[in-house]
Amino acid sequence: MNAFLPDVNRVFLRGILMETPVRALSVTGKPFTQFRLELESKGPRSNQKNCPLVRAWGKTGEMMAEARPGELVEVKRGLIREVSRETNEAQPKPGFICYVEAEHAEVLPPASVNHINDIMLTGTVVHRGVLLLTKGKGIPHITLIVSVNGPKRDDLVHVPVVLWGSRAKAINEKLGERSALMVETGKLRTRTYKQGATGEKGTTFEVVAHDIHLPTEHMSPGKPAEEEAAGE
Repeated sequence: MNAFLPDVNRVFLRGILMETPVRALSVTGKPFTQFRLELESKGPRSNQKNCPLVRAWGKTGEMMAEARPGELVEVKRGLIREVSRETNEAQPKPGFICYVEAEHAEVLPPASVNHINDIMLTGTVVHRGVLLLTKGKGIPHITLIVSVNGPKRDDLVHVPVVLWGSRAKAINEKLGERSALMVETGKLRTRTYKQGATGEKGTTFEVVAHDIHLPTEHMSPGKPAEEEAAGE
């Protein structure tokens, strides 16, 4: 997608199936299965669940349609996709713009749960801002345009990325519009919020970046996001 970094859009998840999977049709009439996985908590002081949305097509979708709530599910090969804004496709949950497309997923035998939440992305910065959190603490966030490494390689997805850690300010100052960036180590996170004057709860999907590469240098990991998030 850019001349500096190869296209990467990779998701590896393991978590508990939250609810009965739902079979649905895409706007093109293609059947898929939709479900949510509960991943690890976002910090010792957080009572919000981390439950990204996942969709699976083909044989993987048919298999996942038979899965039951409470089972351990692993998405071995996944990528981040974007709900279409050019069609009448309804967003599956209020606030969800992105979801995980599972190229391969399976139900694992009962065992002690070992959650996995591993994201690697490369993209181009198209937006920089500050995410206002509680207690007046502002956290830098950016939006990356990321290629979808699927059949239609020209597909692009806008991915919100939060820059947690002690180096967040310095990293944010180095970035500019159209900067190439690699999130070598990141995690998916879902976050609830109240929408405007209505007070209705919404859910947003974002990537928490831990280790970032710029085309000209490698930035080592800073303080783990969970440690800082615990202080929200």
